[in-house]
Amino acid sequence: MLGKRKRLDTFEDLDEAIQSRNIKFIVGPEKKEYTVHESRFTSLSSPLRALLTGGFQESKEGKVIWGDTNPVTFVLLVQYAYNGDYSLPAPDEDDETPEDGDTAGKLPRSMKGYFNAAKHRGSQHGFVNDKFFLGQSP
Repeated sequence: MLGKRKRLDTFEDLDEAIQSRNIKFIVGPEKKEYTVHESRFTSLSSPLRALLTGGFQESKEGKVIWGDTNPVTFVLLVQYAYNGDYSLPAPDEDDETPEDGDTAGKLPRSMKGYFNAAKHRGSQHGFVNDKFFLGQSP
């Protein structure tokens, strides 16, 4: 579990962070390489501190391989390590817009409800539209 992060608000905090050892992370099936400051990661959790300073192969080599971690997830962890917070990336427009021929069955679960609701919008929608927006009575 991630604890509350100390931000790099002071000169001393920043100086300590950038003087700490660089650790290389190899992330995801694409093997993307990221370099982070050890001090920003060792304070995130006891397991990370042990991994990076506890005499394991990773701590000796200064290299960690996380092949099953999504690079976006890793970047969010880095953002949290340095800023004390993180922000989710904006959804990709291609992921949100179904292509011709897509059906609710082929869409991600988060989108199925939207398309099912649109498909089944019937008399109740007409009632609400007529009653509240066009001023007609039922």
